[in-house]
Amino acid sequence: MTALTIEHLHALEEAIASGELEIYRDGMRVQYRSITELQRAYEMVRNQLERTGQLQPAAAALPSVTYAAFTRD
Repeated sequence: MTALTIEHLHALEEAIASGELEIYRDGMRVQYRSITELQRAYEMVRNQLERTGQLQPAAAALPSVTYAAFTRD
């Protein structure tokens, strides 16, 4: 089994953006049944790359705090 790389993630991103359901990578062809399946594969690869430290977590995934102050005039 080939280790997942950033290049795999980029290939999935390009396929999602173009609407293509086939990806050619490392001399192999992978055909997905739907865009939903392609998006699931993208999430799986992204999560794996984050777990192995090859990719930083998305900023939206990090906790954030918002502070608001209100005063009466």
